[in-house]
Amino acid sequence: MLETTGNRSRLNLIGALNLSGIGATIVSDYKSINSENIVRFFCNLRDSYPLEHKLHIILWLSRISP
Repeated sequence: MLETTGNRSRLNLIGALNLSGIGATIVSDYKSINSENIVRFFCNLRDSYPLEHKLHIILWLSRISP
């Protein structure tokens, strides 16, 4: 189980899974998931992978209650 910090009752994670190398998984925690943070994550993702790599993007909003 993941612990939350302070008064936060949930984690806001955005991640990218490299199926060719699970060790290269990229995960970022944000105070909120919004368009600005999605763009930030995609920019970090672009910096991590050369442009010739094909990326499959899946957007999924999940609300999991304890």
